[in-house]
Amino acid sequence: MGIFSGFQNKLQKTKLQIEIEARNVITVKNLLKTNPSLVTATYQNNYTALHLAAHEGQKAIVKTLISYGADIHARAKNGDTPLDIAKKRNHLAVVNILEGKGNHPGKKQDE
Repeated sequence: MGIFSGFQNKLQKTKLQIEIEARNVITVKNLLKTNPSLVTATYQNNYTALHLAAHEGQKAIVKTLISYGADIHARAKNGDTPLDIAKKRNHLAVVNILEGKGNHPGKKQDE
C-alpha cells in the first residue's frame, strides 16, 4: 500500500488528498484558490500535499503545489523530503521538477 496507506486505514482523507490521488489538477487548483493554506497543511507523519503528489508521480500537481508556495524541503517524520520520495518511487519527471526548483529557488515552474 505504500507510505500513505495509513490515511486509508487510520485517518479520514481530506478533499485535497483525494483529489491528488485522483489526478484532478483542476480541482486541486480550485481547492488551493479557495484555501491557499492547504498547501502547508501536514498530515500523518508530517507529510504534506507535496509529499503525496511526489509519491503519486503527479507532475502537474507538483508544479501547482509549488506555485502555491509548497515547501520543497519539508521533511516528514522519517526525514524524507518530497524529492526523496519521488526518487524512491522512480518518478523522474517529478524528480526533475523538484531538483530544478531546489537548484534555482527563484525560478518559476511552467504550468
